[in-house]
Amino acid sequence: MSETSIVVVENNPVITTVNNAVNVAITENTVEVVDAPFKKYGAFEFNGRQQIADTTAVYAMPLDTTDFSGDVYISNTSRINFPTAGLYNIQWSGQFQNTSNSIENIYVWLRINGVDVPGSTGFISINARKSATEVAHNIIGWNYFLRFTPNQYAELVWSATNTTVSLESYSALTNPIRPSTAAIILTAQQVA
Repeated sequence: MSETSIVVVENNPVITTVNNAVNVAITENTVEVVDAPFKKYGAFEFNGRQQIADTTAVYAMPLDTTDFSGDVYISNTSRINFPTAGLYNIQWSGQFQNTSNSIENIYVWLRINGVDVPGSTGFISINARKSATEVAHNIIGWNYFLRFTPNQYAELVWSATNTTVSLESYSALTNPIRPSTAAIILTAQQVA
């Protein structure tokens, strides 16, 4: 485990770190930690299928696997929880599928504590399927920088113009060997 200690010896602060660097501000006999390497983070994914049932409804993107977590965690299937205040970089990608014979539109946006974040909607068009056996696929992703107060949560939500659109994960393949595909990958990292 990494450790950092600050000891004041005869009015002079001595800063000791093990395996990490710490930026501090020293003014007279006051030591203030400006930036420590102990940022909060989380990496999550969804390995299932989510197909919309209603084009006028909003669907929260589920997350069913925690890859890494340092204070940031998932609850209620889709909530990304931020116990610690700060500025976070949230990156995501989603694997969409369309079985329709026409181009369809997908809308993805962010909610914080159940409230839509203005300006966060992304608009995506997904091609029509090529044939009855060959559907259309798109992988979409982007990132947000968002400031959270303690104990807020975020959700990625989406809707589409046809119920033929879904978030899809895929099994590993052979010839050549390829690993499985998650329907959603999401990371959250504290940057300040």
